[in-house]
Amino acid sequence: ADGAPFDYEAYDDAKTALHHAIENAGYAHVDVEASVIADKAHAHAVLRYVIDPGARCTFGEVTIEGASGMLADAVRARLKFAPGDVYSESATDDTQTALYAAGLFSSVRVDADRDTAATVIKVKISVARGDLNELRAGIGGGVDPLTYFIRGRLQYTRLAFLTPLTTLTGDLRPEYAFATDTCGFGLSCAEFRGRALVRLTQQDLFLTNVKGDVELGYEYMTLEAYTRTGPRSSLGVTWPLAERKLQLRVGWQYTYSLF
Repeated sequence: ADGAPFDYEAYDDAKTALHHAIENAGYAHVDVEASVIADKAHAHAVLRYVIDPGARCTFGEVTIEGASGMLADAVRARLKFAPGDVYSESATDDTQTALYAAGLFSSVRVDADRDTAATVIKVKISVARGDLNELRAGIGGGVDPLTYFIRGRLQYTRLAFLTPLTTLTGDLRPEYAFATDTCGFGLSCAEFRGRALVRLTQQDLFLTNVKGDVELGYEYMTLEAYTRTGPRSSLGVTWPLAERKLQLRVGWQYTYSLF
């Protein structure tokens, strides 16, 4: 502000902020030059910003590399702009964020062609999928008032299982529990628990960013004097709300237990 102590970083940051603000108003070729006129005798500095906005621009053709068919449709559904819209750098940034948030790609680039003086800005979107197969393993433990336990986890994930937007997940969780007062780590007194699950998840079920899932599994749990076993299944649909900061889930679960 006028009269505030001179701060070079504030002066330099203002140049960047001005550039982004004008670019987001549609001026893809804006040029901002900044300089400081210093009056040493009066300890006074004048900040001078010369702005050449150029012509106002619109978005043009959008090309997609690295995806085709259903996967390319998923990319187009997450565009935050359309050909003919007023150009905005924020729109390209938001598009890149949305594509990463979908969890479908390992890398995303959204490049607006501003190398020429054209007022119609073409956009190239380059995406790449990572490994389609992923295997994770882990081990952990815990203590409760009656037992202490160790457990393992083995999870396999396969992307593009049935369609480019379908994910298969297999999850195996074995566990051994030991009574805190009578049992050491011998397997003879260990209580085995565990479950195995298989889940199919469909991205963009009917609407963009809506996920549907179906799960089948089997549980085996020994607890003191009884054992519970049986299959389980579930269906669910998840909607993102409030710009993905909140999710609404509706589901159905069925469990059949034998004791």
